[in-house]
Amino acid sequence: MNVHRMLERLGRAQRTTRFRVIVSALWFLLCASAFGGWVVTVYAPNHHETQAQAPSVQSQQQSRQDQAVDAPSKIIDNATIQDRVQDAQRALHARSALPAIAIGAAVVMAVGTTVIWLGLALTYSGLGVLALGATSLLSVFAQTQELAFIVGSVVGLAAMYSAFFSILEAAFSGRSPTMAVARNVLAEASRLRVSMGLTLLVLFWLSAVPLWLDSGGQLRYRVQSFLQYSVSGTFWIAATLTLFFAAATVAFEQRDKTIWQTLTKPIAPWQYLLGKWIGVMGINLALLTTVALGVFLYTEYLRQQPAAGETKAFVNLDGSDGRMSPSPDRLILESQVLTARVGEQATPQEIPEDVLRQTIEQRLQEEYTRDPSLRDDKQFRNEVQAQVLKEVHEQRWAVPPPSDVGFASVEYIFKGLQKARQRGKPLTLRYKIRAAGDDPSTIYHLLFVIAGAPVPAEAVLNSAHTIPLRAQAIDDDGVIRMQVFNGNPITGETNPWTMRFEPGSLEVLYPAGSYEANFVRVMLMLWIKLGFVAAVAIGSSTFLSFPIACLLTAVVLFAAETTGFVETALKQWTFYNREGHFDPVAAPIRIGAMPAVLAFRGYASIKPTASLVDGRLVSTASLLKAIGLVGGWIIATLGLGWIIFRKRELATYSGH
Repeated sequence: MNVHRMLERLGRAQRTTRFRVIVSALWFLLCASAFGGWVVTVYAPNHHETQAQAPSVQSQQQSRQDQAVDAPSKIIDNATIQDRVQDAQRALHARSALPAIAIGAAVVMAVGTTVIWLGLALTYSGLGVLALGATSLLSVFAQTQELAFIVGSVVGLAAMYSAFFSILEAAFSGRSPTMAVARNVLAEASRLRVSMGLTLLVLFWLSAVPLWLDSGGQLRYRVQSFLQYSVSGTFWIAATLTLFFAAATVAFEQRDKTIWQTLTKPIAPWQYLLGKWIGVMGINLALLTTVALGVFLYTEYLRQQPAAGETKAFVNLDGSDGRMSPSPDRLILESQVLTARVGEQATPQEIPEDVLRQTIEQRLQEEYTRDPSLRDDKQFRNEVQAQVLKEVHEQRWAVPPPSDVGFASVEYIFKGLQKARQRGKPLTLRYKIRAAGDDPSTIYHLLFVIAGAPVPAEAVLNSAHTIPLRAQAIDDDGVIRMQVFNGNPITGETNPWTMRFEPGSLEVLYPAGSYEANFVRVMLMLWIKLGFVAAVAIGSSTFLSFPIACLLTAVVLFAAETTGFVETALKQWTFYNREGHFDPVAAPIRIGAMPAVLAFRGYASIKPTASLVDGRLVSTASLLKAIGLVGGWIIATLGLGWIIFRKRELATYSGH
């Protein structure tokens, strides 16, 4: 039989209803069997191993307790250690792999079913067999094993992207003029080389990032590095794709005069621009969905790798169960990275009003003694009062070194922790100290007294550190009281300089949601931000040429993304220099930068990738706030483009 004729028959067969029903049923059984087999393999208890390991685990825990009691620097009793073990168990069981794998299996099954009903089951199967053969051949040789991983990943991601793209085409099959324009955008994206090239670059980037991870490092750092580089890198490549393609789809139609045929039909200018934006956002949705699925599944793959102190996932070096007595690396990964936490920042102890007044009056009397003429100067009195308040505020965040009197300490309070107390899950104290020079080789010895319990710690200057806490440290009012010593009064260890906490560098974090739901909200935020880029590119292309529209959009994107850094820099870049004289250089720079800061301050506050990497909650309220804020910018930008577009003479009759 002719090969071409056989392929045609197979193509017709895969589009029949009977074939789709049968293959869909087989695909469902295959996915359900694979998922059920994984659940049985991972979660089914082994009776003999459980009996053999139970005594050893108990003896190891008892040994660790005895060692902790004997250590003079650890003021912790047996009950406290047992509580920490139970807290660790709750943290690990709260972050089970079952929901993540179930979500991944459901998505894979849905994508496969969509491919089947699009009439592409045999096509995808054939391409999959060819890709599997190529990757198997490349993986045989050590020199090409990394290439095999990249090829396999790119092919798999491209197949998913193609399936999502086909779903978009079906979704945009409506008869409205807006949907017709959106369909043309999809067709244009398939033709333009820049669009396809940047799309492949996204898939290649996502496939290559895992190869850059240090396999010998801590597992939590590998997971954080993968999330950081994969998600942020994907966003910037997708933003570049959006920038160029959204500008091209409007500017090129004006340049090539194909827009004459479009607007002579019953399509209003607003329908044209909205259709363009919907089409671009559909492409971004397909791309981000593919990336999200790839990042999510590979993160779960990394989670199943051995952490530091484990022979394999959740099995310690001594053979004990990693869920019962987790290694520090595993515990931090589960409770501080693959989670969704909220934080409450510390507030220093309030200084009584009478003490403040006494300090101000004492300072004024010292100044009046030097210069009695200042007694009648009200402005001088206000300046001294402001200076004293500033010094007192800075002293509240600083802990002086030990003196002849003894060790100095400062009390801090964490409020608003009622929900954390109700949940009863472990908390995390996060802190970062600074001292003279911030020499990273200097180790500071500290003592935290939290709810009456001393917790010694060692810290590197200007680096973030964490301490696990129990929910029982919160009192009935939802408050944690903590006293910080500059040094360790128990062991007598001292530090040479005053240490200080910058505002925001001392906080208590607690779980407030699931990692899976948080991941979805992060990807939605990134999609919303891409919508702003698309709106600026489309709006500017209504009256600018393609290069100028791309340049303007790039400038707006750069200004919006760097507003946070610029605002921080402007706090040090004032109108006056250190001598108090007017600075003719700094003043115009500040005046020119402030409008951009005021305009994009809200946009710059949307940092979903940083929240994902740090295990912080992106709440539904913050997502809705981002939709409202960025959505307002999108409407304003497209509205401005519509006002300009409807007044332009796009087709002028020449008389020939």
